[in-house]
Order: sequence, then C-alpha cells, then structure tokens
Amino acid sequence: MLNIKLSTLIFQTINFLILAFLLTKFLFRPVMRLLDERAKRVTQALDEAQMREEEARRIKEEYLKKLEEAKREAQALREAAQKEVERTRREIIEQARAEVQAMRARAREEMERERMEAIKRHREEIASLVTSMSAKMLTEVSDGRLQGVFFDAFLDRLDKMEGESSPYRAAVRGMEVVPVEVTSANVLSEADQARLKKALSSFLDREVNLDLRVDSSLIGGAIVRFGDHLIDGSLRGQLAKLRERFIRELEARQSG
Repeated sequence: MLNIKLSTLIFQTINFLILAFLLTKFLFRPVMRLLDERAKRVTQALDEAQMREEEARRIKEEYLKKLEEAKREAQALREAAQKEVERTRREIIEQARAEVQAMRARAREEMERERMEAIKRHREEIASLVTSMSAKMLTEVSDGRLQGVFFDAFLDRLDKMEGESSPYRAAVRGMEVVPVEVTSANVLSEADQARLKKALSSFLDREVNLDLRVDSSLIGGAIVRFGDHLIDGSLRGQLAKLRERFIRELEARQSG
C-alpha cells in the first residue's frame, strides 16, 4: 500500500486547486475567450461569406435577368431593323417600279406626241405641197379670163351674202361713205370697178369709196377690207381653205 501522508495529500490537493484556479484564470479563460472570439469571427466570416454568396447569387441572377432582357431587346431590335430594312427595300422597289412605269408612260406619251406631230407636219407638208403646186400651176396659166371668172364668183358671193350682211352693216352704221380697201390679183377695169362698187354699196347699204390695190399672189379674185372686217374672195384664199379641208380629211382618215 502507498504510504501517503494526509498532510501531503492535502498540500497536493491545495496545490492542484491553486494551479487549476491559476490555469483557469490566466490560461483557460483567455484561451476560451480567444476561442470564443475566433468562433464568433469564424461565424461572422461564414455569415458574411453566406451573405456575399447570396448577394453574388442575387447579382448573378439580376445580371442573367438583365442579360436575358438585353438579348430579348437586341432580338427585338434586330427584328425591328430587319422589318424596317424589308419595308424600306419594298418601298425602294415600289418607288423604282413606279418611276420606271412613269418613265415608260412618259416615253410612250413623248413617242406618241412626236408621232402625232410628225403626222401633222407631214399632213401640212402634203397639203402645202398640193396647194403650192396648184397655186403655181394656176399662176402660170393665169390670164384675164381666170381673173374674170374668180372676180365674177366673188361678186356672186357678195350677192349671196346679202342675208348675212347685218353684222357688216352694223360695223359701218353712222358712216355716209365707207372707205373700202380692195386688193385684186390684176388691175380692175373701170367696168369691174363699177360692178364691185355697186355690189359693195348694196351689201353695206352705204356709199363706198374704193382704195384699189394689186397683189399678184392672190392669183385671181379679190379681197375687200372695211373697218375690222375682211371678205376673202381670192383664189389664194380658196386654196388656203382647200389646204385646211385637205388636212382635216387626212386627220379624219387617220382617226378612222
């Protein structure tokens, strides 16, 4: 058996208690506080890490959400841009087609106008050629008999116009003697002058004073002027009317 003294046991026990007290006060408690503080810091760090992780997750989710929205917006913009490009392309094509059609229409109208003008020129040239040849032939064969025939025809015309003399008589109303300019293809004889003066006096119901002139280009017949009125009884005038009638007949045939 161990031979342990009671005093020694008590002393060792007291020493142990003192050591335990000292260790507890100066070692264990600071260590525990240090451990507690470290545990708190670790817990705080874990909490902060978790919070940061959650914040990072939230930020990531927001980023992904915004990225998705950006993708949708970009897709919408691309689709809108494609639609706008397609619309613009269609408009350009339609505008170009319309311009081409308008140009074709203008070209057709211009060609038709030029064709009609050419036809008109040809008609007028043909009519002018016919009348000029006729005038030349009549001028070459013109003599006193031809002048007499057309002068008599002019007097007959004045006689037939008696029923249409009202406007002419109204124009010379208030005049006692009407000055009349007479242009003939040849010099009128005194007898023809007297016949013409009588015919005009009857036509106008007034005395007339003749101003006689000669223009060989009339070929035959005569032209009388009084006031603003003119009565053309010359062969040249008849050929001009024939030319106009010939042009109208050509136009009628072309239209038909």
